[in-house]
Amino acid sequence: MRIEVYSTFLPEVVLETNEWKGDTFAGFLDSNKIEWRGIASQPIVVKIDDAEIPSTLWEKVLSPETVVRVYALPRGGVFKSIGSIIGKIFNAVFGWLTPKTNVSSSNSAEQSKRLETVDAKANQAKLGQVVPEIAGRHQRYPDYLVPPHRFFEDQRTQRVQFLVCIGPGLYSVNGQEVKLGDTPFETLGDDATYQIYPPGVELSGDYASEHWHQTEEVGGTSSGTPGLVLSTNVANRDNVDPAAYLFDWDTIRRTEGEWPSGWGPGSNVQVEFPVPYGVVTISVPPTESAPGYQISEITGWFHHLPNSLLAPNAIIGLGPIDSVEVYRIRSIEPGATLGIYTVRLEQVGTGNPIVFPPGSSVVLRFGSDLSRNIYAAVGEDAFQVAPGRFQTEGDPMSVSGAKVRYRDGAAYGEWTGEFVATPGEEKTSTIEYDVFYQNGLAYIEDDAETSPRSVSVQFQYRDIETDVRTTITKTYTEATLDQIGFTERVDLPYPMRPSCRMRRITANAIDNQVRDECTWYGLKVRIPTRTVYPDWTTMSVSLRSGGRIAAQSENQVNLVVERLLPQLNPDNTWTEPQATRQISAFFRYILTTIGYTDEQIDMEALQQLHSVWYSRGETLDYVFDETTVKEALQLAVEAGMGEFTISDGKVRPIREGIRTVFEQAYSPQNMTSPLRRQFAFRLPDDSDGVEVEFINAKTWAKDVVRCGLPGDNFFKVEKLTIKGVTDRTIAWRIGMRYRRRLRYRRGSYSFSTELDALNSEYKSYVPLFADIPGFGQSSRIVRISAAPDGSARIGLNDAVTWEDGKTHVFGYRRPDGTFVGPYPAERGDNDFEVIVPLPQPWPTVTLKMELPHAFFGVSERFCFPAWITDISPKGNDSVSVKAENYDEREYASDDAFPPD
Repeated sequence: MRIEVYSTFLPEVVLETNEWKGDTFAGFLDSNKIEWRGIASQPIVVKIDDAEIPSTLWEKVLSPETVVRVYALPRGGVFKSIGSIIGKIFNAVFGWLTPKTNVSSSNSAEQSKRLETVDAKANQAKLGQVVPEIAGRHQRYPDYLVPPHRFFEDQRTQRVQFLVCIGPGLYSVNGQEVKLGDTPFETLGDDATYQIYPPGVELSGDYASEHWHQTEEVGGTSSGTPGLVLSTNVANRDNVDPAAYLFDWDTIRRTEGEWPSGWGPGSNVQVEFPVPYGVVTISVPPTESAPGYQISEITGWFHHLPNSLLAPNAIIGLGPIDSVEVYRIRSIEPGATLGIYTVRLEQVGTGNPIVFPPGSSVVLRFGSDLSRNIYAAVGEDAFQVAPGRFQTEGDPMSVSGAKVRYRDGAAYGEWTGEFVATPGEEKTSTIEYDVFYQNGLAYIEDDAETSPRSVSVQFQYRDIETDVRTTITKTYTEATLDQIGFTERVDLPYPMRPSCRMRRITANAIDNQVRDECTWYGLKVRIPTRTVYPDWTTMSVSLRSGGRIAAQSENQVNLVVERLLPQLNPDNTWTEPQATRQISAFFRYILTTIGYTDEQIDMEALQQLHSVWYSRGETLDYVFDETTVKEALQLAVEAGMGEFTISDGKVRPIREGIRTVFEQAYSPQNMTSPLRRQFAFRLPDDSDGVEVEFINAKTWAKDVVRCGLPGDNFFKVEKLTIKGVTDRTIAWRIGMRYRRRLRYRRGSYSFSTELDALNSEYKSYVPLFADIPGFGQSSRIVRISAAPDGSARIGLNDAVTWEDGKTHVFGYRRPDGTFVGPYPAERGDNDFEVIVPLPQPWPTVTLKMELPHAFFGVSERFCFPAWITDISPKGNDSVSVKAENYDEREYASDDAFPPD
């Protein structure tokens, strides 16, 4: 079976894998000499297939394919005791003592990655991503919570509104630092407004919080138009006449084929209506005042002409559509049957009587020049027109040779594509659509003045579940050459998934003096969304564009915020939340997000470092994207030149620096293997300078500061990125510490002890001793008594070596492993005795316990001062240790300032 070890900090990352050939998990623990029986609260959690297995079942036989997952629980002191007995299986736990640095090297391979929020220079929608956490004071381009809602406030002004998320928790905001690009909102007046809401506020009254979904299929096109062009095509107005039409009062029905798609209600047509008439020639005898003459008397159906033309002196047209001639009615008499008239005609102007060849069924075409308005469509093959009255109602008449032609009026363009306006299965009760006139809407007179021009469009929607369409007609009339736009809102009868389309129903002008190009600019629907954000601070924004604000700046809303968190008091209590940049405040906040309390934090260590950070002006200013708790904690303390580890089950921040007091001591007296020393010499290709990249709070842009030691030429520069620091001086100090570390930390040590090394922790400052001539010696104290001057006369079990003219020092090890000293030492009565002004209490010398370890040597070469960097238990009776040399020159620039 496979045993996988995890940490509760990184439950998704396997820290160690062990292949076990046994058949029980209990056997694995026993083989590693791990005492687990009889423990009421086990320090580990065991899972198989995500099911927790209690310790009572650890002896159950498992199959060889089983994967056992073990999670170490770092709680209240258990963490250290586990490590002291468990051996290799929990080496990964002690791996936490060597956290990875958050400083990146330019020598590492470049990999593609998404833009971090801290680097963002535009508002973004981060679907499915974590909400960034803000530490301290930092610039923030908030993330969209709803899509920007763009609409025409009036025909010349467009407005865009949206809601953004600043971040979790509370923030302090200076109004002068709320900006659009680089311009404060305060200077933009009514063109740009905002409102910041703390967590939990009801936002239903703020229209910017509404979620308006923009249909991507409607908008700017690849051909450069700002929307879908709504136009009419001359070709779609041409009619191909069938062999015959059926005329029934006002209705004209095709007997075959389709009407042109450009025709519809509002279109005006001309109808060539051939009708047989009775024509007789009448001789009118002369009178005293006028000579006699002949004139045709025409009898038949004239009811398809308007009543205004059925009167003496009315002018009527006669003939085909393309060659109509006009005549004046000399006389007209209605017949006995409705619609039948007897008419005599004369020429317009001369008044001469009109004579046609006589006949009982002469086909004539009266009224072909009339404009007849289509006022309704009847099915797919018939229109109703006015004036009509082509035949007695209810008695359809088939007429061969009739023609119907487009004249003017509404010219229906082709429908655009039909687009579903809602995403997924969402439903809406409100639609908005935008109509835009890029070149204005006007007729340009000959004197360059503008006069009104009208354009009508139709918007049509249907529930995608039905075929029933609703049509909305809008007419826009303007006399302007400016760009204008209109937003129309449609309230639906019930929530639906609407499918929408548009078309133009006014013919496109072909006159260069007309400006009426029309586009479908946008289609939006309002969909339900939340109106309360219980954990986040939000910000609503309203921007007025349309020549007032450039479009490219609309997604550059930014502000500088400062996080509100409890601050640490001197008595280890916390204040109420207030604006703070303190590292300690956010360090604790990170831990509280995973359920930790102050009892699980080393408050004494945090208080100590808080004092250091506060006095030195070191702060944490950063915007955290998705990360682990471990990485976040490490980044936080690195802003104050620190690290963190786990000590006795508590999270403990630590910081290197000048040290004067040693902690535990290690020498051949308690080492089980000799001290191994390695030293890396300086090479010609070593870095000779460091460039630190950081975000500068003065510009909120990346800045670079150079860090070098005397003699550095910056021929081979190592580049570092420091996160969480926005001050040039602090960034330079961190960079200088790193540069000095490259120069002066070149020694490493390794050794083993029994369990002594478990007294030390990560970055314990310790003295190391070895059996190397010329360096410090170790021994044991076998007796101690008072010298005449009150000093301690100390007897050792090994002789010590004195060097003439040198200052010698002495120290010893307490029973808990800590080092005492060094103190000046003088010769005793022999080489096994030293006299030391040792303060009380003196070490106890008794055979009931291990004799105290003693250390002696020349002050300049007394020991090897070192930082512990790794402690790894081996089994239950051995510990291996790694360390690096300590050199106070590493910290010589901690209080300095960068050169100008």
